[in-house]
Amino acid sequence: AYKPYAVVVATGGVPLRPASIPGIDGENVVLATEIIMGEEISSDLVADTQKTGKNVGITFEEIKRRLSLEYKNSALTQIPVKVSVSDLAHKDEGRTHSFAARPAFMAEKDMTAAQKGTAIHTLMQFADYKAFLNDPDREINRLVNGRYLNTKQAEIVDIQKVKDCLNSPIMQSFLQAEKTFREYRFAVKIKAADIYDDPQLADSDELMLQGAVDCAFEKDGKLVIIDYKTDRVKSMQELKGRYAEQLQLYSYAMKLSTGLDVAKCVIYSFTLNDTIEV
Repeated sequence: AYKPYAVVVATGGVPLRPASIPGIDGENVVLATEIIMGEEISSDLVADTQKTGKNVGITFEEIKRRLSLEYKNSALTQIPVKVSVSDLAHKDEGRTHSFAARPAFMAEKDMTAAQKGTAIHTLMQFADYKAFLNDPDREINRLVNGRYLNTKQAEIVDIQKVKDCLNSPIMQSFLQAEKTFREYRFAVKIKAADIYDDPQLADSDELMLQGAVDCAFEKDGKLVIIDYKTDRVKSMQELKGRYAEQLQLYSYAMKLSTGLDVAKCVIYSFTLNDTIEV
């Protein structure tokens, strides 16, 4: 049986409650006029309509007054109901979105840095890490055959950089951990005021935060979060300044999703083959 959140009943131009519908007198049933005009005026309108059998008029000024009332939570109408962690991390950078696919006339040219980064992230998402360390070419071929990577991506993956990452102390700890998470997707509620600086937002105003954590593992009953980056930077401090807020949101979301406290968040740089704790 259907279990809708709401049911809308069209009764024509006259506001009424059809007695033939079971539960029509329930507290959860409202008339459109109650929403637009207010319950008191709507009740009078319905009563007069039932007595006369005709639609009772209301002045144009009263309609304008009712429709011009300001929504008490107007601040919420200015922000999205759902945001991603990555977009929030770049909200001050004027980030723009681009198409993932390149035009045909550019297909044979070198891939962009962003596309190379996507290739590495895709490999890190789907690869068997131990199998890659044992035989990188064979594992890449498996990913191509499984259509996780395309042939162009497979050609430009820097095998040595991936091996350096997997052999790093933090990733070795990940590989040896009993409980691990990879590409862990989450959707949690968060206070809107924690994200947007708007004094009109109430403490109870919430929005949905979604994202995906690259890697995490449990150690001594707590989580260690790993976020790998392919940005071309000169120092780890540059990455920390750029992504500290993103890692804080990951920490918040992972604790809500798993019930485990987060011991630390670590950024790994493919460019520098180095890590920094946030």
